[in-house]
Amino acid sequence: MRSVPLDQIPGMEDLESVEHEFDPEFYKTLVQCKVPIELQQHLVDAGYTEASVFAFAFSSSQDLDNYLQKIAETDSLGDDWLRSPAASSVRWLFHRVSREVKSEDASHSVPTSKSYTSSMDNLL
Repeated sequence: MRSVPLDQIPGMEDLESVEHEFDPEFYKTLVQCKVPIELQQHLVDAGYTEASVFAFAFSSSQDLDNYLQKIAETDSLGDDWLRSPAASSVRWLFHRVSREVKSEDASHSVPTSKSYTSSMDNLL
């Protein structure tokens, strides 16, 4: 199947910025990962507008690749598109937000150290 550049897909030239649809911090990461506007629109359409939502939407890299495959099929982009810079920008985004969300969760977890349980025992 032949790959079609995204700017040659009907209607893509009419896309406007969807920045206002995203959480500001997540949008900043989108830009840093160089996710093209047409892929940003796919993320908005799917409801992936926050880092935590996107990070937990896919249980593995294979799940993400299945999502990218659906985009390629929907937009008639061809199988070569899955190795394109646009597709890799979404993979990079997923990698970054997954790491960030997991490290955030770890830093906000409730301590279960001896001092915490000792304090609780003293209260009882």
